[in-house]
Amino acid sequence: IRMYGVTGITVENPETKLEPKISMPNVLAPEETVSIKVSETSGKAMTYSLAIVDEGLLDLTRFKTPNPWSIMYQKEARFKPVVIYEGPFALDENSSKTHKVKIPKYIGSVRTMVVAHNPEMEAYGKADKATPVRKPLMVLASMARKVVPGEKVRIPVTVFAMEKKMKTVKLSLKSNEVFKV
Repeated sequence: IRMYGVTGITVENPETKLEPKISMPNVLAPEETVSIKVSETSGKAMTYSLAIVDEGLLDLTRFKTPNPWSIMYQKEARFKPVVIYEGPFALDENSSKTHKVKIPKYIGSVRTMVVAHNPEMEAYGKADKATPVRKPLMVLASMARKVVPGEKVRIPVTVFAMEKKMKTVKLSLKSNEVFKV
């Protein structure tokens, strides 16, 4: 039996990395002004934000300092995560509102959440509901970001059969004036 696998090769350009540096006292005193010097290790220009936050609060949620480089240069997911935010909306007493929301191309599970506040009564509340997102049959085809005329490409296609009764699937690919099969 011959087995094989597929892995990605990471290529990093060191010019895309910034190394901010913080110079400040090792101990801070309450009710005193502190000087905090921010620079970039190799002198590159940068735009930055500065935050000073209670370590106890950060430890509660195991918060790590965000690393924008790893986010901007991460591998692309097959489906972009679903993040839909709408509002705020006002709801009158003894009424309801219906919202029409288009779900993007996605397979998985989403949680719909409502967080509510009534400022007159100083009342707060929440509701949530987890629901799967799927169709009985879904297809995901991906292609290179750049293709030049005359180039031959292979198009990987992933078929998601979400119900056990689906045993055989027939696929076809249509061409257009730009691409031919």
